[in-house]
Amino acid sequence: MMDVIRYNLWKRMAIGFAVGSFLLMMGGCSHLSSSQQKSRAQIDHQLISQLEAHPPKAKQLKILVEVSTQTGELLANGERVATFPVSTGKQGHSTPYGNFSIYNKEKENTSSLYGSVYNAQGKMIVPYADSRKDRVPKGGRFEGASMPYTMHFTGYCAFHEGFVPNPPSRASHGCIRLTPEVAELLFRLCPVGTPVVVLL
Repeated sequence: MMDVIRYNLWKRMAIGFAVGSFLLMMGGCSHLSSSQQKSRAQIDHQLISQLEAHPPKAKQLKILVEVSTQTGELLANGERVATFPVSTGKQGHSTPYGNFSIYNKEKENTSSLYGSVYNAQGKMIVPYADSRKDRVPKGGRFEGASMPYTMHFTGYCAFHEGFVPNPPSRASHGCIRLTPEVAELLFRLCPVGTPVVVLL
């Protein structure tokens, strides 16, 4: 009799442990960590389709960037269209804070300041070059970094496609880097004149 009781007790414990493990596993799968959420763009594709069917005026859109969290948002008439990771200026090259607007767009663009230096034989000799500081040898060349989907909003600072660390962090020379998907999306939806707000 005691053996039967012990067996039934063990069986209940085993079932309870299995169910608890399953629920814990499912709960863990259904929620992304904060770092995972920050590193992924969240896009309302249905709303984007509506915007493409009826393009809004620049003033109906707004791009918000929060430097402290390295996140950005695209708003249309106050409604969130997309939330996405960004990479703003690193120490010594801070992205300026304030209210701006997009004043120029270039789908294909290269940096005139940052890139790589190659020698006469075509070998890269300075991978992270600053054209104002790094000398180009005779017969060599300076090749500016590629910046697809550039949208300038103040001085030399612009949104453009570029490397966004995971989790997002400050890594640029002042520009706001975007992932390829987000860079193309903002370039497509945001005309010149779109307000830009960069917050601390």
